[in-house]
Amino acid sequence: MDRETLLRFMRCEATAEEESAVLTWLAANPEHRREMDRYDAAYNAMVLHAPEAAQLRRRKVFTLRRVLRFTAAAAAAILLMAGSGWYFSVRQMKRLAGELTSIIVPDGQRISMKLQDGSVIWLNAGTTMDYPTAFAGDSRRVRLSGEAMFEVAPDAKRPFIVETFACDVEVLGTKFNVQADEQAGRFSTALMRGRVRVVNHLSAGEQVILRPDECVTLVGGHLNLEQIDNHDDFLWTQGIISLKDASFGELIPRIEKSYGIRIKVLRDDLPRLSCRGKLRISDGIEHAMRILQTGADFTYEINRETNEIYIR
Repeated sequence: MDRETLLRFMRCEATAEEESAVLTWLAANPEHRREMDRYDAAYNAMVLHAPEAAQLRRRKVFTLRRVLRFTAAAAAAILLMAGSGWYFSVRQMKRLAGELTSIIVPDGQRISMKLQDGSVIWLNAGTTMDYPTAFAGDSRRVRLSGEAMFEVAPDAKRPFIVETFACDVEVLGTKFNVQADEQAGRFSTALMRGRVRVVNHLSAGEQVILRPDECVTLVGGHLNLEQIDNHDDFLWTQGIISLKDASFGELIPRIEKSYGIRIKVLRDDLPRLSCRGKLRISDGIEHAMRILQTGADFTYEINRETNEIYIR
């Protein structure tokens, strides 16, 4: 195996084909593993003397276009390691656990994905999530900015923790929704099933344990517990925006993210919205605006060049 490929493998920069080839090569001969250990020791010595540079190399950022290819490559590598039966697999798992992957979902798109532990996550438009390629240690941690629905695989020995700018959400096995918008100072967690604990970073010692059909929101830096009247607000995983009890002002950021467009209100007041029902995102922005017009008095113009909507 050539040295350049081995170095790319240690830096977690190898392609899926290269990762598969290296793992097969390592399994074929104990001498190959000793050779890799020598390269590994030299590389780790370099990391100790240049930690900042190494951190930049070991961190990968993935947009929606690249996430499927990377997930498949990581899964293939993990499966190969699971079948190898020797201690290098543990070393490589620790390396994978130390590498963060960032998924960035642009406005106008949504994705669902399955993590290495079997947990399923839906990421809403405008969301970023950082997570390790493989979970190791006594907890499973991800960091979220935006909105996501989690269906966590049960593991009593390793709680699943969602870190946000305001709070940590800790679970063992459950389904819940987290919204964390640091710029707007908005945080909420809604529990569908199971049990979660929300720990507030902004108020030391404050925490709330949620039970099914309960929601906690951040109000004035403190956690406010409420009952969930209905689950329509969480239909975004199915590509649906609920209009029930929503004001025009509350709908603007949802529509902007869901359709990847910007809305400018060119009037002194916001239209008063009286319609209910639901918007299916796949029907398009023109359909959404016509539905809103049935319950509010306004006109609109879409500028395709600037990707903006003007409300009058």
